Amino acid sequence: MKINSSNSIKDSMGLKDLFELSLSPAFSSSGLPYWAAFYVWLGWYLRKTEVANGGRRVCFILVPNKRLVSLLLAFGAQIAGAQKFIEGMDWDAFKNLEFGSNVYLYIKKSSNKSGTRQILNTVGEKFFMNDQEFIRLNEVKNPSNTRAISRDHLETYTITHVPATRKTIQAMGKNSTFFQKLLNEYDQQWLLANGFDSVIVGELESIKNEASEFFLRVKGGSDKPIPLLQLLGLDSADGSSHKKTGFLKIRANEFDDVTTKLCILDGVLSYKAYEESQDVTATWKSHARQLGEHGELSVELPLGVECSIFSA
Repeated sequence: MKINSSNSIKDSMGLKDLFELSLSPAFSSSGLPYWAAFYVWLGWYLRKTEVANGGRRVCFILVPNKRLVSLLLAFGAQIAGAQKFIEGMDWDAFKNLEFGSNVYLYIKKSSNKSGTRQILNTVGEKFFMNDQEFIRLNEVKNPSNTRAISRDHLETYTITHVPATRKTIQAMGKNSTFFQKLLNEYDQQWLLANGFDSVIVGELESIKNEASEFFLRVKGGSDKPIPLLQLLGLDSADGSSHKKTGFLKIRANEFDDVTTKLCILDGVLSYKAYEESQDVTATWKSHARQLGEHGELSVELPLGVECSIFSA
């Protein structure tokens, strides 16, 4: 598919619709500029294809604003992560849990302030009714409260072993509304799975400040716009499962805990020189999972490059 317009980007990414970007929560926008849509697509493309093609891509780009572009790339990678998510608890996994196992139940369309709530349950008896299989869940805090869950109820509840922080529960309410309208396929459990879709190597506070100035909503929608800072989870503490974008400083020894395979190096100023970028890439290659053997980079750093992306 030829990528030459925002609509072609939408079709390539398999989105229901494009989203709008605004500098104000009051939201005055005529749509998403093509240049911005392209950077979102590029982050999506690198994240989406990294496993399918089994190879490493190195992309150098000239950008008007390295912090904003890094955020758009990270957001594109996040969309791909949500679309590729396969770790959720389906019916077969749920019904095979042992009797007495603890599970957390999240109501997808709760009417409370955060948009969802968290309930700790134990797995009870299995039974059939009208030729349909059910599993009884017993609330830990209020044992008299029970729910009979069937396969059909997975449209109403998210069931997982993972407890969520308050910020994650809020994200499950607010962010999920956005992603459900944007994506053809979306599983709320993606927000409960630990791991980054991308890592930005750069200065965290300046990028957070940049993200706080932008707001998103699905094109033509009437929902309250969501800050880009919140969508990426940058306003949350490290370890929050819905925080899908990680940050590393140059020469940091933090790569061991990174599970993503998409690394965004935020600008020449953040890593000072090509030699240091090679150090980062070498560290990245040695710690990223299942990379295999790779040679040295075959391209010199072009003059004026503001952002580079290493995809494994």
